[in-house]
Amino acid sequence: MTACVPARTDDQTTRTARAHPPHSPPSPPHGPPSPPAPHATGVAPAPPPCSPPGAGNAVRDPAEVRAESAAPGDPETPSTEPGASSHSCCRPWNPWRDHQSGAPRAQHAPAARETHHPGGHHPGGHQLARGIGAFQRHTAPLVRGELARLAREGQQPSQLFLTCADSRLVTSMITASGPGDLFVVRNVGNLVPAPGAESGDDSVGAAIEYAVDVLKVRSVTVCGHSGCGAMQALLSAEASAAQSPLRRWLRHGTPSLERMASTQESPARLTGRAPADSVEQLCLTNVVQQLTHLRAHESVARRLADGSLTLHGMYFHVGEAQAYLLDEPAGAFTQVNALEDSSP
Repeated sequence: MTACVPARTDDQTTRTARAHPPHSPPSPPHGPPSPPAPHATGVAPAPPPCSPPGAGNAVRDPAEVRAESAAPGDPETPSTEPGASSHSCCRPWNPWRDHQSGAPRAQHAPAARETHHPGGHHPGGHQLARGIGAFQRHTAPLVRGELARLAREGQQPSQLFLTCADSRLVTSMITASGPGDLFVVRNVGNLVPAPGAESGDDSVGAAIEYAVDVLKVRSVTVCGHSGCGAMQALLSAEASAAQSPLRRWLRHGTPSLERMASTQESPARLTGRAPADSVEQLCLTNVVQQLTHLRAHESVARRLADGSLTLHGMYFHVGEAQAYLLDEPAGAFTQVNALEDSSP
């Protein structure tokens, strides 16, 4: 069976189509709130939410860009932005456009406008506060109707998506998903402790049980990535190292190390090329091993037995912005090709 991430429902596809017009250059999020553009007042689809605090990139939905470009009279909105690029789907905290223009970062970063408030607070000088403010101004008016529907009806995600806490992985961006689509679990190393394994943390097992038994997700995906610091730590760990919380957690990755060293198991591989080094080999092997741990969980085993649940492995190469899906029978991760835009 060739693994694949299940397609979104027709309703989700319709909502997404409404909110993804051609991109326009983003504008700084300063200034007083302005009403949404008349053509953007319908029920907007679910745009990718912002990544967690400290994640480095805050995802912006293209509809947000549309709302900004539709208000040329805004005195706070310049007609052009230095270094503006086609990557208008994202509004990074750390300027990532520098790689295109070669200009120093200082030329790209707009001056922070400090707003002085009673009591000495300066929320405008905080990246997270500015990001939240930009969401409230640009995106909230567009998604409020959709979020209100989700609030009334409750969440019904189709997938449990388990991945690493690495800040370079923005789950909503690499899966083109939005609110209500994915039930996401993130931890260091995208590890799934095996049932019965000595652990002082039941959060992963609890999330699996809730997603599978309560939310009735139809698939579970384990997503690893290139350059994973947890895998590097596993390879360099010393047996006598002090038992810090991180070291104790990484013990759940030991079976992945053992699998990679075993002559009884075929090594996980990428179609088209060999793994770049031992770290990448372990990153791939770890995804396969965590799927094995997942199958041992009672709730997962029960749903797999009745055919109502599928498991998938995914690998994301950060430097190439390229996703791979695991073909388990072949033991290989296959590159995912770009989909042609079928919209009129």
